[in-house]
Amino acid sequence: VKQDSLRGSSTQCSCLVDMVRGTAQIANLGDSGVVILGSGGVKFKTPQQEHSFGYPFQVGHQEHSDRPEDALQSVVALKAGDVVVVGTDGLFDNLSEEDAVQIAGEVRKQLEGKCAGEVARRLANELGRRAFQNSMDKWIETPYSKAATDAFDMVYSGGKKDDITIIVSVVS
Repeated sequence: VKQDSLRGSSTQCSCLVDMVRGTAQIANLGDSGVVILGSGGVKFKTPQQEHSFGYPFQVGHQEHSDRPEDALQSVVALKAGDVVVVGTDGLFDNLSEEDAVQIAGEVRKQLEGKCAGEVARRLANELGRRAFQNSMDKWIETPYSKAATDAFDMVYSGGKKDDITIIVSVVS
């Protein structure tokens, strides 16, 4: 990138799971984010930061870029069994919170008694598989299709083809 003098911009999401303090410390800028699943469902979710629909906050080299200081910061108390999911917008645009909770429940049930690392690995893979599957479906209702329908005042259906990156941690 330096050699070719390429420039760009990016959303930014950082999450530190601090097992000493029992917290997740989060800084999020843009439409990537963190969702924390507890025993009762969604315990916490970072809000998206967008200037307008499809125009997320981003750090970059341009004069009008957002600054790292614009990131929303959160500290969330964690307990054993909580699931921390960090993902790009390709996850959150194509998979609802309800679907993520359901998938997490199914994976945990299938892997009951397995180590937290195996559950996290399998859950990340299943969330990614389902988000990708939805991104390719032209007729499914997704969080993105609902938001596009509202933003453009027209009926929009289907997923959004986009990058899908997921990191999962299961607190033990």
